Order: sequence, then C-alpha cells, then structure tokens
Amino acid sequence: LFGKDHPRSTWKYWTATAPNAEIAAPLIAIQSDQIHGDRREIVAHIRSPDLASNVRIQIEGVSVLSASIQDQILTTTAKEKWMSTVHAMPREGITLRFQIAKDQALKDMKIRVTDTFYVVPGSAGNLIVPAGIDFVAQTITVVDIP
Repeated sequence: LFGKDHPRSTWKYWTATAPNAEIAAPLIAIQSDQIHGDRREIVAHIRSPDLASNVRIQIEGVSVLSASIQDQILTTTAKEKWMSTVHAMPREGITLRFQIAKDQALKDMKIRVTDTFYVVPGSAGNLIVPAGIDFVAQTITVVDIP
C-alpha cells in the first residue's frame, strides 16, 4: 500500500473484503437540459439518502462555463474537471445548475457523485466495526449525459 520507508507503512490496515453494509448510493435526477443562446444548461437534483459526511460532485468530459449549487454561484469561468464538495447535505438534497458551450464536443460527459461516510450510517444497522478500526465508506453514482 505504501513504500516500506513511508511512516504509514507500519500502520495496520483491514484488507479483508468488507461486508455489504447496504449503504445507499447518492441519487442524481436530471431536472432539465435546455439550450440558452450559445450555452447548454443542465439542472440536476442530488441527494444523499444516508446523509453522508461529505458529498463530492464532479462533472467529467466537458469544460464547465458556470456552475451553482442552491443558486449560489461557484464558478463563472471555464473549468475542466469541475468539482465541488457539499458538507452537511440537507435531507432534501441540493440543486446543481451548470452550463457548457452548446456546440462543445462531448467526451463522455458524466456527473459523478461520491458520498463519503466516516461513521456508520443508520441504514447499516447490522454493520459492526471492530474496536480500533477507523470507519470510512464511499458510495458512488455516475450518470451519463448524452
């Protein structure tokens, strides 16, 4: 995992296959996909059913011209590999709105959402983490955008 001279090389790691904890993956629903002048605007609703500690949102395969979450503008300049993180995701989820160039050649455009958990969520009631083991789990959902 780490080189033998790395400080973490002496740490103990749990390397067994993890049990199915039945943690729900994030939900992504495309609410609209419209052309506005020379831009294509996509609006998606994102939710973390098990209320992850943090939620990473990535847009892949295109250059994002502008993006906002809950109508809070995050960027207004073109950015490849756009990403943002939401901490304390509200139970009802958030609305992501982003724009790309209308005529941009798509290279497998995707929205990737990764939920990260540092404590066992309530939905994983049967999961027992051994004493002395730090719990980290991730669930991922990817939606292809044509």
